[in-house]
Amino acid sequence: MKIEHLEPEPTNENETNLQKPKSSLSNFFSTKRGKQVIGIIVVLVVVIGLVFSVYKRSPDDKLVRFVSAIIPIPAISVDSHSVRMSEYLVEYDALINYFNSIGEVDEIQKDQIKDTIVETLINKEVVNILTEEHGISVDDEIVEAYYNEVVLGQGGQESFETEAQEMFGWTNEEFKERIVEPIVLALKMSSYVLSNVEIQSGKRSTVDNAHERIMNGEDFVLVAKEVHTQEQVMFETDLGFIKMSELPEELVHVIGVLQEDEVTDVIDMSDAFVIFQLKERIKTGDDSQLHLYSLTVPKKTLEDMAKEYLLTAKVKRYIKS
Repeated sequence: MKIEHLEPEPTNENETNLQKPKSSLSNFFSTKRGKQVIGIIVVLVVVIGLVFSVYKRSPDDKLVRFVSAIIPIPAISVDSHSVRMSEYLVEYDALINYFNSIGEVDEIQKDQIKDTIVETLINKEVVNILTEEHGISVDDEIVEAYYNEVVLGQGGQESFETEAQEMFGWTNEEFKERIVEPIVLALKMSSYVLSNVEIQSGKRSTVDNAHERIMNGEDFVLVAKEVHTQEQVMFETDLGFIKMSELPEELVHVIGVLQEDEVTDVIDMSDAFVIFQLKERIKTGDDSQLHLYSLTVPKKTLEDMAKEYLLTAKVKRYIKS
C-alpha cells in the first residue's frame, strides 16, 4: 500500500511566526509621538523650501514679504550676529521709495541699491559688534538732541515729518531708530577710538620711532617721506610759509617758541600724531612767517577698525544679487 506523506497545515501561531517582524523604527512612527515627529519633519522641509525660495526671489516678491514677516530668516550674517530679512526689506523699501520720489528706478538701479544696502548693513553690524565689545552706548537724550538739530536744519518739525514720510516712508520714531541712533553711536565710537591709548598704540609707536631717528641726526624730510609712504598718506612734508597768527591756538605755544631747525615733541592732535620742524622764521610787523616741515601719522579710525575686523570675520550674504 502506498502511503502519502501529508504536511501539517500551519496553525495561526505558525503563520505569526513566519511573518516578517516589524522594525522598532516602524513601531515608533506608528505611535502618537512618532506621528508628531513626522509632522515636525514635514514642517521643517516646507520651511527650508520656503527659505531657499525667498533667497532666489526679488525683494519685491510677495512670497518674500510673506515669509520674512513670519520667519526670522537672515539676510546677512557677520560671525554669530545676523540681520534679519525683515530689517533688510525696511531699508530696501526706504531707498526705493527715495529714488522713486526723484525718478523711476529701473532693474539695474535696484541691483545697485541691493548691493549698497547689504554692504551698509554689514558695516553697521560691525560697528555694533565693536561698540558692544568696547562697552560704548548712547542714551536717549543725546539721540534726541541730535535729532532736533537735524529737524531744525530742515525747517522745523512739521516740514521734516512730511519730508521723511514722502522720501523714505518712515515716521519720526523710525527715522530716529534707523538713521539718528546709528549715526550718534558711530560718532561716539569714533571719538573713543581716536582717544584710546591702547587702540592708538601702534600709530604712536610709529611716530615715536620717527621722532627718535630725527633727534639722533637723521634728515627730517627723508624720515617724514618714508613714514608717509609707509602709512600710505599723501601729506606734504614741506608746508611752506605759514603766518603765526593763522596757526591753531594749541600749536602757537608749541611752534612759536621753536628756534630754526628745532623739532617739536610728538604732538597728539585730535585725529593725528604730528611732528614739526621750523626751517626759517621771518618777522613781518606784529606777525611772523614760519617755514615749517611736518611729519604726520593719522590715527587709527573706526573705519580702520571695521576693515581690520572684516579681514577675519565670517560674513555671509544670503541676498540674491
